[in-house]
Amino acid sequence: MNMLKSPFIALCMVISMSNLSGQTIGSGNISKSPATVSHTPQLGAEVWLEPQYTASYIESLFKLLADSHMPVARLFIGGSDMTMYDNAFASAEKYGVKIQATLTVPERPNTSDDLVRQAQNVKRIVGRYKNSPALETWWLMNEPGNGPSSSPFAMQLFREWLANKYGDIKTFNGVWRRNISSFEEVQYNEAWASASNLSGTVEYLDWYRFSAYRLTWILKWIADEVKKEDPNHQFHTNPHGVFGNLIQYDFPSWRDFLT
Repeated sequence: MNMLKSPFIALCMVISMSNLSGQTIGSGNISKSPATVSHTPQLGAEVWLEPQYTASYIESLFKLLADSHMPVARLFIGGSDMTMYDNAFASAEKYGVKIQATLTVPERPNTSDDLVRQAQNVKRIVGRYKNSPALETWWLMNEPGNGPSSSPFAMQLFREWLANKYGDIKTFNGVWRRNISSFEEVQYNEAWASASNLSGTVEYLDWYRFSAYRLTWILKWIADEVKKEDPNHQFHTNPHGVFGNLIQYDFPSWRDFLT
């Protein structure tokens, strides 16, 4: 495939509601003043980058956006080699295109060690691009809401959630009809994964209420990690299949960290 004849610019609904004062598309006249709300949404596109893309080819994609009056680009950012992202930000700055940067942080960490590694990854990416005049928004995660997790990390969080909800193990045992001495004894039940004969029980309902809490927890954790490096830019995410996944979403709680 000739990549120069097949640019991957997905014409998706990437819409910006903020605009940096002083910006003129394609002029390079970009103010570093704080973002202000624009009353006119700006239509943009998702630019999917591949390692084999040259700097000149990446520049041509951003020139195409500017020439097409599409001043907003969404990028997925992750991996160890940042060269193509450096080229993308340089091109965006040149042509006055604003970047909505999507962090590729896993929704379901398996252990607390995963959080340590992801914190380092967030710090590396955010610290690298936070001062770029092209940066508009951090997307904390792509399409959050991929179902419950039974990882060791999720189960430990679940036990803490149960302890906070019920207060003491006696109350928990009475509601769940268990006879355990500690919340640490709560183990994952594979029946929770399906709407079986357990679907009307408290433990099933608690599991799915917790799953919404877990997703909110990880999104807020990412937001907090980003803020350590960059307290100045907006946060966003894009929940998907909202009607089918509604049980996983606690949208009111997201107001605490989305901007």
